[in-house]
Amino acid sequence: MTKEEIQNKYFAEDEEVLWSGTADTLRFFMRTDFILIPLTVIIGGFLLSYAYSSMMLMIRGQSVAFALSGITFLLIGLYLIFGRIWYRHKRLSRNLYFVTSDRCFVFNTLRDKVTVDIPINDVEPEAFQNDLFLSGKFLGGDIVYGLGLDVFFHNFVKESSAFTAIHSPEQVKKVIKRAKKNRKKAKHDTDDFI
Repeated sequence: MTKEEIQNKYFAEDEEVLWSGTADTLRFFMRTDFILIPLTVIIGGFLLSYAYSSMMLMIRGQSVAFALSGITFLLIGLYLIFGRIWYRHKRLSRNLYFVTSDRCFVFNTLRDKVTVDIPINDVEPEAFQNDLFLSGKFLGGDIVYGLGLDVFFHNFVKESSAFTAIHSPEQVKKVIKRAKKNRKKAKHDTDDFI
């Protein structure tokens, strides 16, 4: 879906888009990688050594079934070390971010799914490096998504609501605060009228 198609399908006619953007496609590493890189190197190293030892046993003719499990562990280890970064990069590069007069909205075109939809008055923006968190952080969910395991667990684990890997989170934070102020002012004017 394009930005225009998303706006036509999900946004009201009077909803004004104040900012829109995408993830920085050059950014490969995230805030959770300080935990994930050592963890995946240790686990991946164990899995690779297991695969190597099972291959050696197969070459000696001892156990073909053990070798097949070694190949499985080899693939899992390679995915944990390298594949997860590629998958996460692909998933994030397909995020489209919107700040409207009514809400903050994230749409992922890889899955054709709305991943974040928060009313503007409920947003509490917090900038951290190149990320703008919209309403709290979920480290456990971010680790699952960072490992690329959301393919299997996206219905069970929630990722932090954020505009991830954007160029200027402080500027977007100002846009959100301005939108919240305008929304409160409009509501106050309406209350006075009634």
